[in-house]
Amino acid sequence: MTRLAALLATTALVAAGAASAQEIGSVDAGHAIAKKVCAQCHLVEIGQAPPRDVGAPPLKAVMARPDATEFRLRAFLRTPHHKMPDLQFTPAETDDIIAYLLSLKPR
Repeated sequence: MTRLAALLATTALVAAGAASAQEIGSVDAGHAIAKKVCAQCHLVEIGQAPPRDVGAPPLKAVMARPDATEFRLRAFLRTPHHKMPDLQFTPAETDDIIAYLLSLKPR
């Protein structure tokens, strides 16, 4: 494979990955859910009133982790955790929250 062909193939794969991440759900709807639900414990955005001091990391810090993938987020949101309330999201809400969280990943 020539260097140009390899570059084009890589570019196509990266573009396809970005497109599929954007197709998960609505970033805006996920942000609204995060402001309503997650902001009780997590810092969701600059200027937000400080959340309860329960040791929950800011959402941007969560998404800076290399293991913060769509698959792991989906599994995490479906599983109750002892430090988090048992949140019951619809499939569409889950997609929206994941889309929003993925939008926070450092580039």
